[in-house]
Amino acid sequence: MLPLLRDGDIVTVTPADPAQLRIGDVICYEMLPGRVVVHRVIAHARDGVLAKGDALSTSASVQASEVLGTVTTIERSARVRRLDTPAARVRNWVMALISRRTPLVPMGIDVARQLRAAARG
Repeated sequence: MLPLLRDGDIVTVTPADPAQLRIGDVICYEMLPGRVVVHRVIAHARDGVLAKGDALSTSASVQASEVLGTVTTIERSARVRRLDTPAARVRNWVMALISRRTPLVPMGIDVARQLRAAARG
């Protein structure tokens, strides 16, 4: 879920009613038994939602029964970032729209990686 989540981040997942999920919500779901995934809701589907990692070009159909909850906080380097405030909800919604309609986020992440690699030598 780059750029939102990075390796080592700690997330808080709050149980959520799948019927109440909104576009932009960051959800945690069990894709396969024992494999937990965190993606952003980009659309509603008949039996669940369509979710996508910000850095991915493909999306996944998530059944309502697979949803474990929504990510409400992210902790990184002793700083906590809330995802359930009004401002965060707007940012998440905008990110979902950008992610759904264009490949800009994955391309931007690739460019940032290349720039960091070039800066390191």
